Amino acid sequence: MRNNSTKVVVRTFLHSAEEGLVGIEESRAVFGRDLYVQGSVELCVDGVVILARDDVDTIDSLWSFFLACLDDFLKRGYGVLRFPECAYVLTLKRVAGGRVVMKFEGPNKNRSALGGEREVIDGLLLGAVEFFQSVLDSSPRDEWGYRRDLGAALLLRSDLLGS
Repeated sequence: MRNNSTKVVVRTFLHSAEEGLVGIEESRAVFGRDLYVQGSVELCVDGVVILARDDVDTIDSLWSFFLACLDDFLKRGYGVLRFPECAYVLTLKRVAGGRVVMKFEGPNKNRSALGGEREVIDGLLLGAVEFFQSVLDSSPRDEWGYRRDLGAALLLRSDLLGS
């Protein structure tokens, strides 16, 4: 029997002049909604890069917007993520067979992939949980907003896994 499982890789990177490109788990960045920490989310689905390390934006805002996109997707089967500071757009659309089509568009960028809905959404929600947990562990400043986002990610993941 053939395995139709989708392999999803989600990692968060921070970008800074001092440290260069660093995974969130290795970073010593201090976060706050007014600090505009730059970073990127790497999303690969079955080896296809949808979001790349060079798709940089304000990382805490990006992950917050990701949660709204994922919430819309789970409720309506369609979600749009507009990057906070860049002209990038990621769309997620539910299609037949428990699959999701992802399209990333921006200046000189156009990528798409098809993957298993549950694996893709769970991978992204796990990425959000890891990001906000790391932020809270390293930077208690502006704790309430980050705790709210972590709680939202955990709730969405619970709803997804419970279905």
